Amino acid sequence: MAMMHLPFKGLDTRGLSVAVALRRCAQLPHPKVHSGLCTFAVALVTGRAGVRAFHRWRPARLGGIRHVTAQSARRAVALGADVSKVPWADWRAGGWALTEKSFAATPLAAYWETIGNRPLAADDFFGRQAIYARIMGEKRLAPLFTRSDGLLLHGLPSAHFLWGYAVQLDWQWRSGRLGCEAGDSSIAPESWWGRMNYTLCALPYVAAADAGLLELDSEFVAFGGAEEASRPEFAEARALWAELWRNLLHRLASAGGAPLTDRERDALQSEVWKAHTASCNASTPLYSAEFALLPIAEQSFGAGWARFVEVLAAIHWRTDLDFIAQTGAGYLPPHVLGAAGQGDDSTVRGGDTCSPEDVARIQESVQITRQTSNLGDSALSLMLRFWQRIGRNFQCRVAAPAVIQNLTKPEAKGSAAAQLLWWFLWPGKADKAPL
Repeated sequence: MAMMHLPFKGLDTRGLSVAVALRRCAQLPHPKVHSGLCTFAVALVTGRAGVRAFHRWRPARLGGIRHVTAQSARRAVALGADVSKVPWADWRAGGWALTEKSFAATPLAAYWETIGNRPLAADDFFGRQAIYARIMGEKRLAPLFTRSDGLLLHGLPSAHFLWGYAVQLDWQWRSGRLGCEAGDSSIAPESWWGRMNYTLCALPYVAAADAGLLELDSEFVAFGGAEEASRPEFAEARALWAELWRNLLHRLASAGGAPLTDRERDALQSEVWKAHTASCNASTPLYSAEFALLPIAEQSFGAGWARFVEVLAAIHWRTDLDFIAQTGAGYLPPHVLGAAGQGDDSTVRGGDTCSPEDVARIQESVQITRQTSNLGDSALSLMLRFWQRIGRNFQCRVAAPAVIQNLTKPEAKGSAAAQLLWWFLWPGKADKAPL
C-alpha cells in the first residue's frame, strides 16, 4: 500500500524521525510501520468527508477541465433539485459563513422548505430527511443548539449535530447510492448505503422516543419504520442514542435553555460518535448480503467509509451545519464506483465544472478511503492511537480542524504538520467534559 509523507521539510522525508518518536512515546513496533501510518494518518483526516481536501503532493497530470454528467444528477433534476444553481466548489471546500441567504444556495435548500410536510417514512429519502428535521425541530432541545444570533433555518437550529447526517444522506441520494430510480425517492431495500443509513436515522429517532423526548409518528410506526430498529443486534446502539437524548434533557433541566457551551458541545459530539460507531459496528455484519451486491471498487470505498468513524471520534469532529460551512462537505465521489457505464473516480457532478485540482482531490479522497479499508486491524489500531493521543486534550481538539486545513496551504503546511507532531509528542493532560 502506497503511503504518503508528511509535508514538513524539517522531518526526514521517509518519516524515520516520526517512527523514532512513536517508538519512544507509544512503544509501538516496526519503524517502517510507524512512518507509513503516521504520515498516512495526517493525510487521512485531511482527505475525508467534512473537511477541505488537502493539496495533492504529486502533480495531478490532468489536462484541461473535465465535464461529466452523472446519472445521479439526472435523478436529482427529476426529483426537483436544481443542481445548476448549487455552488458545488464552495460546498465541497467550505470557508463560507452560514446565513439564511447562503443556506438558500446549498443542495439541501432545493427541497428543505417543504421537508416538514413530508411523511416520516424510513424507506424514502425525503422521509428520512423529514425524520432528521423532526428531531432537530424538537422544541425543548432547540434552544441548546441555537446560535447566539438566533439563526434558524426553516425553524431548525444550525448548531444541531444532525445536520451533518442530513448532508451525508443528501450526497448518498445524489450519487445514486440509495438506489432511487429517476422520479422516485424510494430507497431500494438492496441498497447497502440505504441500510447503513437507516441505523443512523431511524435508530436515533426511535431512541429519542425511548428517552421520552418525543412520540413516534403514527405513519412511521404503521409502515414498519421501527421494526428494524427493534432487532436485538441494535440494542446497545439504541441504548447509547437514548442515553444521549436523556443527557440533553438532563442538561436542559439543570441549566435551562442556554445554548451548549463549547466544552458541552465537544462532550456531546463524543457521545454522538460513540452511538454512531456502535450503530455501524452492529449494522455492518447484518447487511453483508447488500454489501456483496456492490461493485468491487465501491466495496473498498464503502468499507473504508465505515471505518472512518473511529478517526472522527478520536477528535470529536463536529457535524453541525455551522462547522460544515467552515470546513466543507468534502470532495466525495458523485457516483457508485465501478458501476457499469460510469466514469472513473474523477467523475464530477452534473452541470459542474471541475478543475484539475478538484478532480485530483476527489481522486485522493477515494484513494485514502480505500487505503483505510485495506488496513489490517493492528495497523488501524496504530493509526487510531495517533489521533486518539492528539485528541485527548480539549484545546487540541478545538484547534485541530484549523491546523489540518493549513495542510492544504503551501505556505503553512510545514508548520501545520509540525504542530500535529508536537501534539502527538506532548498532547497535554487528558481531560473529560461530561454533559
